[in-house]
This record gives sequence, structure tokens and C-alpha cells, in this order.
Amino acid sequence: MTIVTILQCILGFIAGFLIYKYITYKIINYMKFKHGKYGEVWTYRAIIALFLLLSIYMEMPLFITYGIGFCLIYSLLKFNPWYIEKHEVISNYIQSIINQVEEEEKMNNMNNGGYIMNIKKLNDDAIIPKYAHASDAGMDLYSVVDAEIQPHTHALIKTGIAIELPLGTEAQIRPRSGLALKHGITVLNSPGTIDSGYRGEIGVILMNHSNAPFIIEKGMKIAQMVIAEVIHPFVIPVNILEDSERGQGGFGSTGQ
Repeated sequence: MTIVTILQCILGFIAGFLIYKYITYKIINYMKFKHGKYGEVWTYRAIIALFLLLSIYMEMPLFITYGIGFCLIYSLLKFNPWYIEKHEVISNYIQSIINQVEEEEKMNNMNNGGYIMNIKKLNDDAIIPKYAHASDAGMDLYSVVDAEIQPHTHALIKTGIAIELPLGTEAQIRPRSGLALKHGITVLNSPGTIDSGYRGEIGVILMNHSNAPFIIEKGMKIAQMVIAEVIHPFVIPVNILEDSERGQGGFGSTGQ
């Protein structure tokens, strides 16, 4: 191989890159827009092959022939079903990781004041509470038992977990709207309060307001838990309270 041939190959690489960047790349994008993802790629390959034959037939400089040839080889290697499928799988996997990280970052950003809540599983079947979405106010609580609540009765449903709340917070146990709407199931003492000093198992008192028995299955979402800050004001006994616009107006004072 002579120095001239080497130089022609180098020029061919450069010419191939320029042809791909300024000509064939635009053809590919047009076909993606017109026919979908890499549509009519074989038509593109046929055009490049035709240019290659013309360059040979018209005895164009070798570097141009090499450049067109490199474009054809590149299209054969890159735009084939195996390559596209493999890279789609990898791309989807990477995107799923990115989405998971972004979701975790959103949840961390929701962690106001850097609060941390420790959770202990008291039962192997217990499910750690979690937020269904980063913007949710309450995390889901799960039953650790199978149970049946008869119509117009209530039952204590265990969750199999104990929590250690940050000082200055409480956990509020609230009903799930779907259970309330579809089955008449609500939390009897809603919202139930869990103090930050409580270390026992969390139980949810569910009330069945419907006329049919309701089946609780292990692992079922039964309630939601909202963590809220608690204010402890300094209490001062006084003989007189400041007047207000409402005054002593109580039940029904603003209408029915």
C-alpha cells in the first residue's frame, strides 16, 4: 500500500463523514419523518449503492468512491433490525433507570426539613409503606392479615410494622377514597393519630358502612398515612380572651 493510497483512504473517510453529515443524515431524518423510524432504509441504501456504481463508472477520484463506500457500509452496519432492536432495549433500560432516579429525587425533595422516619417490620409478610407518586401527601398502608368485616361493624387490621417518627411530627391515618366510594370502608377514628413516641405495631380500625361483608386480604392497601408537623404552643391560663369578629358563634352560626 503506497502513501498515495493511504492518503486516498484518509480523504475517503473525511469525504464519507461529510457526505453522511450533510447529505445522507438529512435523507435519514426525512425518511424517519415521512415513513416512521428508519422507514424505507433500503431505498436509502440503494441510492448510496447507485452513487457508488456511478463514481466507479465515471472514474471519479478514489477518495470520493471510498467516501461513498464508507457511507454504504455504515448504513448496512447501523440501520439494521438487530442493531435497532438492541439499542432500543439498552435505551429503554437506561431511560427506566433515569426515570427511577428522577422519581427518587422528587421524593427526596418532598422530604421537608430533612426528616427521616425509621420503619421496623414486625412480620415477614409486612410491606413497607410507600408513596405511589412523588407528589402524594399520604403513603399507602398494607394489611398483614386476612380478615372479613361484617356489615356495619368494625375491625382492627394489623399492618405488621412499627415506626419511629421524627420529633415534632405525627402520623395521621386516613381512609382510602377508593375503598370508601366502592365498598363503604373507612377509618373509624379518622384521622387516627400516631404520636412520635409510639413504638408499637400500627393497627387501622376499619369500619364497614355497607350492607355486604368486606374481605381483607394480606397485602391489600387499607389506608393511607400522612406525616405532619405538630405545634406545641406554650399554654398560658388567662381570665380574658381577645375579641374576634366571630366571637362565641358556634354550631350553625354561619348558616345550616
